[in-house]
Amino acid sequence: MGKTQLKNITTRGDPKPVRLAENYAAGEVELCVIHAYNAVDAERKERFHRDASRFLHSVGAYLRRLAGFTQMSCHSNKGGIAVGGEVYATYVHPERRGRLDVAIESDGFWEGSPREDRLVIRAEWVGQEGDQSQLASERGPTFKRKSGRGKGVALTAYRHSLPARAPSLRLNPNYDSEVTARCLLLVLEADRAAEYWEWLPDGSRISAEQAEVERAERRQARERERRERGQWGPIAEDPAAETCQLQENYLAAISSRLLYADAPQPGANSRGLEQPRMSRGGEETFLQRDFARDAHAFLRALGSCLRGAGYCEMRVEEPERLMLVCAEYRKAELGAVLRVKLGSVRNTDVAQRHDHLVIAAYLAPAGEAIGGEGERCIGLGVPIRLSAAAYASQLLVFLAAPVVAPDGQLPAARAPTARKGHRERAKNTGAASAGDDLVQVPLF
Repeated sequence: MGKTQLKNITTRGDPKPVRLAENYAAGEVELCVIHAYNAVDAERKERFHRDASRFLHSVGAYLRRLAGFTQMSCHSNKGGIAVGGEVYATYVHPERRGRLDVAIESDGFWEGSPREDRLVIRAEWVGQEGDQSQLASERGPTFKRKSGRGKGVALTAYRHSLPARAPSLRLNPNYDSEVTARCLLLVLEADRAAEYWEWLPDGSRISAEQAEVERAERRQARERERRERGQWGPIAEDPAAETCQLQENYLAAISSRLLYADAPQPGANSRGLEQPRMSRGGEETFLQRDFARDAHAFLRALGSCLRGAGYCEMRVEEPERLMLVCAEYRKAELGAVLRVKLGSVRNTDVAQRHDHLVIAAYLAPAGEAIGGEGERCIGLGVPIRLSAAAYASQLLVFLAAPVVAPDGQLPAARAPTARKGHRERAKNTGAASAGDDLVQVPLF
């Protein structure tokens, strides 16, 4: 990590444990999990650096109390707009020749992180570097520069010694600063690398034999989860499902950056692409990761609320569209399945949210693939301002009536009362829209 300016570790009374936030992952899906491509994700990146710096200072306070470390340095490298950067610290003990290096960063290519933001804590003990006075005696061959500046000058090569490094270890980022400090004390004497799951909540570490068994079990669990993805499973009862809701808006203003068009635009170059331009931050982007996470939770909560109506199994699938999540619910007896789609639509006459998010629900034949040719795109649309329990109750009322009317409208007896200004638009588009009422409209 290079030379850093060390400062004394100062504490006032007993230190208090500090934890990192549960998640710093960006809502917009990009190559790096943490970035600053829009205003919402930029704030999350700033919060990550603030919290990580506070966390490492708290670790230093515990290292002073537990093992007598006296000096430390902490720095934040935010990097550019496309990366999350890192926060790293160095701790020095007065009686040990070397330093303890700790870095907190988001590794988007590492699947072993226990967090959605792929946060990892890397730690290693670096021994004292070689003394420059001793290097003078370790001379290599002497040669003369043959060309260029300084021609004919004799040069001597030295065999510089490298620092004595212990194995690099990954710690659990979900532990607080006190447990992390206890884990770091074992890093000083570590003789093998370690993954985050090898550390126990008391700061100890499992044996090498236990680690091999745990590694094999985790590999089997990942393979089993991959096979079961998108398969039918029992609906779990969740007491908190009734109050589950989505965010009010999944759009965020993008940060100033270079933009490229996906299709030919006026003023395009010979390759048919628009000339790169710098955004002024006025455009908006959809937070796909936030939406997907909340949509899964909402649809599972909806299944829990439908248990009283006899639905016992469900499955969740994500089609190729990034802004669409589908769920299917079925009862014990064979028959049509209840299909619910949650996503952002292009029909602005239907959507009453700024991010154009709506729900479509309808009965589909058993075994029909999501997005198949026989799928009917006429369903039950509703502006998403309801909790899972409220939507489930209205959904059951909808299922008690005929599902599809000849003109794509709800039956006349149940037609919603459109607000003023929406009646004429409903006549022209064949879609009614009124507050939180249920509407049959072509959606996805």
